Amino acid sequence: RDGLNDLLASDTVARIVGVIDLINRRAVHAIAGNRAAYRDVPCCSGDPITLVGQYLAQGVTSIYVADLDSISGRDTQFAAIGAICSAALADDRADAGEVLVDIGWTGREGDRNRSQIRALAQSFPSLRWIAATESCRGPDALDEFAEIVCSDRLLLGLDFRNGQLLTAKHGLEHVSDHGEETDQQSESVWVDRAQELGYAGAVVLDLASVGTA
Repeated sequence: RDGLNDLLASDTVARIVGVIDLINRRAVHAIAGNRAAYRDVPCCSGDPITLVGQYLAQGVTSIYVADLDSISGRDTQFAAIGAICSAALADDRADAGEVLVDIGWTGREGDRNRSQIRALAQSFPSLRWIAATESCRGPDALDEFAEIVCSDRLLLGLDFRNGQLLTAKHGLEHVSDHGEETDQQSESVWVDRAQELGYAGAVVLDLASVGTA
């Protein structure tokens, strides 16, 4: 896994990252990828902007946002993502931090979604986007994303469940917890493609362990 090790050498994953899982503009507590059971984060009563403030108060300036609506095939929460970016990246200092966003990119998004991605990217230079194996229709979707956003602002998302790589089923634009397939052999294909395109790094998640610590 030398290619994966090279991607993980990026400082993107070498620090504490605050997590905001969004459902219907609410910050929810994720537990083992069982999205139907997610509930509002208690410490902020589900308000993502309050949660951003709490992270910043603790010195956590890198924030990962998963748009679970979009990942599950519903509308992308662009307004909520923009509000989170405004709150998290209000400081113009070079070390003010960054926001990493997973919107369930498939590679089949329409012109409207692509335009809104471009607009957010232009408004927030410290915003990075994740192309995750759980949602992408295949490695070619990494190329599609790099046509919209500079590859040095893109991250490969390697999604696992109990150690097995999750990829979107062939022919589906989005994937849910009930529409997953595993393909251990394809990990190197994804990593190699991301490196060829100049992706900035990788984010590795095992959904079975999310929120269970």
